[in-house]
Amino acid sequence: MGTLRSRIAAVTGITLVACLAGCGGRAVGDTPASGPASTGASPIIFDLGGEFSFAANPNGQWSYGYTRATQLARSDFALATVADPSTPVGFWHPGPGPAGYYPYIAAGPGLATSHDPTNSWALRPGEVALEASASGQFAVIEFNVPRAGGYDITVDLAGIHKGLSSTDAHVLLNDETLFTATISGYGGDAGFFPRQGSNPSASYHATRALRAGDVLTFAIGYGPNHTHYNDTTGLIATIRRST
Repeated sequence: MGTLRSRIAAVTGITLVACLAGCGGRAVGDTPASGPASTGASPIIFDLGGEFSFAANPNGQWSYGYTRATQLARSDFALATVADPSTPVGFWHPGPGPAGYYPYIAAGPGLATSHDPTNSWALRPGEVALEASASGQFAVIEFNVPRAGGYDITVDLAGIHKGLSSTDAHVLLNDETLFTATISGYGGDAGFFPRQGSNPSASYHATRALRAGDVLTFAIGYGPNHTHYNDTTGLIATIRRST
């Protein structure tokens, strides 16, 4: 199975514009470039939802995983090992069976909003879901910076469960906290469920000079109530290299 947008293109017949060869990132639906570094001024865009894949982990610059314990640190990060690319949404899990279900990363297959099998939560196009474990392990997505430059980071987070999500959300650079927020409520697709709650969504936007090998971390914990029930949280992340 290829990237999420590749599957979309196969169904819809949409032509997706590929990145110039050697740009160092990949255009939505393209494969990683292998040529020399680009010297042009065109920005390179990394799109979490558009590049999502159940075929590989790591997947290009993206890694899907979780923390082994309750410490949000790079040293505690582990890759999810079990992919379930079922529809209407697919999952990455830490391991097999019920014991390995949480924390999970999930994504939908198409251009329309995707509902989970129980119709309890929904993902907008380009949105990825994260949910922590009952013991406080974080659901984590990492982005490995491919080369030095200026990067524009845009992150949108929202509670997407009908039961009103209650989570803590984090953006880190290596082990430095860039952003944290408490998500409380529903802030997802209004056509699926009405927006409500004290803080149903949050956003982070910044431009940073990053080095090759730096790691941006996006993480969801089980929130101030210390339970992961109804905690599915949506993440839309775009990282744009302009220099």
